Amino acid sequence: MNITVKNSPGTVIRIGCSNTVGPVIHLFATLRKMIRICQEDDLVELKCNIIQLDKKTMSGVLELYGKKKPTIRPFTATSEVFDDCLEAFKAPIVNVIANKEIEINALGEITIIRYHAVQVRVQR
Repeated sequence: MNITVKNSPGTVIRIGCSNTVGPVIHLFATLRKMIRICQEDDLVELKCNIIQLDKKTMSGVLELYGKKKPTIRPFTATSEVFDDCLEAFKAPIVNVIANKEIEINALGEITIIRYHAVQVRVQR
């Protein structure tokens, strides 16, 4: 059962029942999220290691190096950049220039979902 609450656009309350340990009512509120991809003028340069690469989906996982401990983020590549990603997969440190795909929730909090690689260079 879905109930849409008036005066709260995007808020859906789901009510269900489970008999595992007696009747339990589950109540979830989901806020609508807005996803956008940054424009080309919002390019970022990432010092990272490509730790996973999928030939079929042309996507993978980056281990980002920064001031804090390394962070893991997914990324996608276009067919123009994918060959460079394959070469860079062998190197421990690469520079990736990418667009950020971000998610902004109803509270205005920004989360980086994945990166879209535009250029990949092996660091010598």
